[in-house]
Amino acid sequence: LGIPRLRDRAIGFVRNDFWRKLRSRQPFTDEEQVFAVFGALSLVWTGFAIGLAIATWGRRFWEVI
Repeated sequence: LGIPRLRDRAIGFVRNDFWRKLRSRQPFTDEEQVFAVFGALSLVWTGFAIGLAIATWGRRFWEVI
């Protein structure tokens, strides 16, 4: 996409500006739409990866015991 620091900017947008714009019903620019989709997917993927890691390590921990 050629956007520098895309992940950082997208997550920052989702955490802050997204909710303000949504409440005030302001239209999103094309760049903000990219930030919203990429940021949301990044947060979902991060949550999934953390959950999978916890489940995997938890299973291995109980096998050892």
